[in-house]
Parts: sequence; C-alpha cells; structure tokens
Amino acid sequence: MSIILHDPEMTPFQRLVYWYINKKSNWKSGRSHALSYLDISKALKIKHSSQVKVAIKNLIELGWLEKRGTRKIDEPGEQAKNLYQVIHYKQLDNEDPESDYIPRDTDDQPLKCAVTDAVWENIAQGRISWRQAVIFISMKLTGDWGSGETRTKISSLMDLCNFTRKTINDGLEKLKSCSLIKKIGSFLYELLPPPSKPKRERTLDDGTALARVREKEGFYYSLNKKWRMHKERGTVELKKGFKYWVDCDWSDLRICNPGVYDDFLELSRTREVVNDLHAHLESI
Repeated sequence: MSIILHDPEMTPFQRLVYWYINKKSNWKSGRSHALSYLDISKALKIKHSSQVKVAIKNLIELGWLEKRGTRKIDEPGEQAKNLYQVIHYKQLDNEDPESDYIPRDTDDQPLKCAVTDAVWENIAQGRISWRQAVIFISMKLTGDWGSGETRTKISSLMDLCNFTRKTINDGLEKLKSCSLIKKIGSFLYELLPPPSKPKRERTLDDGTALARVREKEGFYYSLNKKWRMHKERGTVELKKGFKYWVDCDWSDLRICNPGVYDDFLELSRTREVVNDLHAHLESI
C-alpha cells in the first residue's frame, strides 16, 4: 500500500488538491467536510475552479477519492458542495500484490502524518504558491515525522515533485523566507514549526509484556484486539472484520505495530525458555 505521494500517474496539482481535501476530512474515517470547487480554488489561490473540478475528476478515476454526495446551496452565486471519501492507502500497479498490509501507528490506525496549518495559511495569504506547498508537503512526507527533519537533494525533489531545478531552488528559498523550513546541514532541513509532543504516551502497568496483553483460550491478545499470538505455537494472527482471523508474518506485525511486535516477541522468548526447562526436567 502507498500514500498518494508515490502514485506516478498523478500530477503535482492533483496531489495538492487531494492533500487539501484530506486536511478537510475526518482523521480516522476519511470522510470530508462539504466542499465546493470554489471553496478549494480559493483556499489554494487558483483562479479558475474548473481546474479543481478536473483534478478531482482525475483523483476519483485513479481511486484516491470517492464522491459521497452533494449538498445544494440555495443562496445566489454559491456552488453546490460535495462530500468525499478520502482513500488513504491503496495498491498501485507497480507494487508487489503480496504486500497487502496497511502500515499502522501505535493505536492501530492507518499511518498518517499531520501537515502544519502554516502551509495552508501561507497559500491563502498569497505568500507561497501551490507549487511551493507541494515541495513542502513532499519534504514532510519523506522526512522524519517525529523530529520534523528531512534529508533530501535537489535532484530527489525534482523527481518527487516533477518540477524543474529552478522551480525547486526558488521554492526552497521562498519556504526559507516564510520561516517554513531551515537548512541545518548538508542536504538536511528542519520543517517549521517543529512537531508538537504527543498528547499522551503509552502507559505500562508493571513494565512487562504480560501486563500489556490479554490471555484467553490459548492466545495472547493485544490491547487493541487486532492481533493475537498462539501461546504454544508462537504464531501470529491478524483480525479481519468482526470475527475472522488470518495468519500473519512476524515481519508484517513489526512494520504495522512495533509495540505489539515487541510484546509478543518477549512473550515468545519466555515461552521458549519455559519449554526448554520442561524438556530438561523430563530428561532427568
């Protein structure tokens, strides 16, 4: 599964329209607020809303958006507002069909990152162009989401954004002057403002993996109830839907939910020690 940044069929402007609709959507469900083409064009400082309409049409055809409905506005001169479903991840044609997992955060939600409101505010105020916003968000998505730092070359940004070298160089200078990025090393930038600290941290009962799982009918279950490990076999399963479980590789669990992976791994090692002890006692 890939975030939209990696879809080679999309234009830079289509990406920005998608990112803006994503900003105006529910973080978990992906359902957007009611938005007219004019609303989006004004927010992105685009002269003609028809450009936004074409971009959204292409996004729907590519499978990154779904139109959920339309709200008609009775006021004269106002456009109808559309409701969209944002698709955060989907399989691309150039990807391994076996790689069907969705990367997840520690709360078992699809992995996403927040883009500072300062970018959208600077566009609305006319301080940066939509192309410069694409450069900033591309740097954000390819950087370290925790520290706000990203290491990139001009040539890499050219390939990533599909812009010329001059557009990239001018864009970086403009982003610096607007205090959106700061160069802190060779090919290393800090995106501003820095990410805020997490509002809550994972709490541990007594510091052991056993305190962070639930034991039931021969399985250890993660607290989010999405993963389970067989106590005897040490195999890992992922919950699909409401009641079905499917076999899962340990490598998939490590990528999708590192916290649960660490807990299960610790319990698995404990199980191996106990089994070795039992085997030793039986041999005496």
